[in-house]
Amino acid sequence: MKKVYLIIFLASSFKLQAQTDSLYYHDNSFESQYGASGAYPGPDYMQMMTRFTPLAYPAQLTGLRVWFRNAASPAPFKIIVRQDTSSLIDANNSVQMYMSSVAIPNPSSNGIPDSAYSYYADLSSENLFFNEGDVYAGVTQNLQLNGFVGLALDTNNIALNDRHWISTNQGMTGTWFEFASWSFIPSQLGITAYFHYILDGTGEISSEILPSLYPLPAHEFFRINFPGEANFSVSIFDLAGRLQAEFNVNTSAAFDISALEKGIYIVRLKSEKKDHNLHLRLIRE
Repeated sequence: MKKVYLIIFLASSFKLQAQTDSLYYHDNSFESQYGASGAYPGPDYMQMMTRFTPLAYPAQLTGLRVWFRNAASPAPFKIIVRQDTSSLIDANNSVQMYMSSVAIPNPSSNGIPDSAYSYYADLSSENLFFNEGDVYAGVTQNLQLNGFVGLALDTNNIALNDRHWISTNQGMTGTWFEFASWSFIPSQLGITAYFHYILDGTGEISSEILPSLYPLPAHEFFRINFPGEANFSVSIFDLAGRLQAEFNVNTSAAFDISALEKGIYIVRLKSEKKDHNLHLRLIRE
């Protein structure tokens, strides 16, 4: 089955200010690391992530910093982002919003043993807006190899175990477990999230909530979250202005993009109240 990866950049006519904040559940001192020493049955098989609760909504996830400790043959990784809008604290309710399109070299490669190294992923162009719920973010061990992703652990700060989750069967059932219960290592994962909270001109949280698209990357289809709009039209144009697809849909509709060729497109959302233009890039492997 062919894969479609979709990244969007939001262009909007109104001006907003943004308040930046970081969230983390560790003390920035890392005593250990976690990974696996055997080859996995599939890429992106082992995934580890932290559950973040934004301080206000709407919130945009603009970046993620992850720490690794030097280990033998550290494996490359990808960034993952998931969302859970349920009232339950359980990663098994989460839905994938984003995964890096290519593997990222491990920053601890050729480093000093037992020293911590960090990597910052700039997510500001990925349109990761959240209007409610928890945000889960972290890393995968990308390749099927005998390696060790070596995600750093804070073993001195052992509260908040329901904040940290692991799955080692994403290629199969995709079941998630609390990290401490799975690994029997009371610790916090070395992951920090950076959020922009959308403000209006008076410094208050803006009532203007931006539309968002998910999951990112997309495989064969995508959905649009258009808060406050039950029905709207969606038009997809190429850069020459030629109409490629047109829909009249509701907020639960899935958009089949399997027929589109890779390239840059403009997606126009139009309702009785609002118009938005989204720029999207389709990448196939």
